[in-house]
Amino acid sequence: MGLGGVVCGAVFDKDFHVEHRIVDSCEALALLRGSKYVYGRSAHIFATVKRYLDDGREVLFSGCPCQVAALKKFIGADYQNLFTVDIVCHGAPKGIYWELYLQAYCHKHGFSAGDIESVNFRDKTAGGGWRDYNFTIRLKNGREFTEPYRENGYMKMFLFNYTLRDACFRCVFKGAASKADMTIGDFWGIEQLRPDVDDNKGVSLLIPHTIKGKEYCSRLPIVAEFNLEDVLPFNPHITANAGKPADIDAFRAECSATGIWPDAMAGSLSFGRPVQKESRSFFKRLFKRWR
Repeated sequence: MGLGGVVCGAVFDKDFHVEHRIVDSCEALALLRGSKYVYGRSAHIFATVKRYLDDGREVLFSGCPCQVAALKKFIGADYQNLFTVDIVCHGAPKGIYWELYLQAYCHKHGFSAGDIESVNFRDKTAGGGWRDYNFTIRLKNGREFTEPYRENGYMKMFLFNYTLRDACFRCVFKGAASKADMTIGDFWGIEQLRPDVDDNKGVSLLIPHTIKGKEYCSRLPIVAEFNLEDVLPFNPHITANAGKPADIDAFRAECSATGIWPDAMAGSLSFGRPVQKESRSFFKRLFKRWR
């Protein structure tokens, strides 16, 4: 950024919908940090990204694998001043489900979206750390609402795949099919592969796909390298798609018919153990080279 580059990634707007935005200062990068488990608008920003590229500015674009692929298709040419990053993606919920949930949550607790200061899908400050995180909403007046992800209706419906888009169940941009220069994600299984670097704050997996990706990784203080076959058993979503729930149509029909978040259905789901999820944690940087 000090040389005129920009970064494009997912942010919350004033109503806490998710969309892609371009930032050009280190201070503004804070808007892009943090997991946002919503499929946000991104196509509206592609023309602006292309204009920056044509002007010779360095651009880093981050998003879901399908969003990176869509950007690449839109701009056409292979720009050397573009660096793309996607994530180890479980799948991305439709925005309407987040909107219904947030409306219901606000109504239940007696505040409006305009009262919200921040939304944190992966709050690690409550004591559970990286694996046992909380869903937390903080208000501008200092009030805080927080609960373990295992008890949160939105997180349960997401992690059990009910809110995912149909495209997520047949994604064609995973693993070696990624169109990004690099894939990032949580390094699940690090406690078994390298317990000496597991601090329960988050360890990141970096997977370079291109020469640019490998060159970038070579400049980082890498903790360790692993073969794909060692990492995959703990991180299946590198290559595997989410499974479609058998009764997903019932969930969708209820949302469509009532326009209300189905609390009862979410409440019927429970986890047998902590669920491993992808995030954009950067506390430690690790990667596996494709072979």
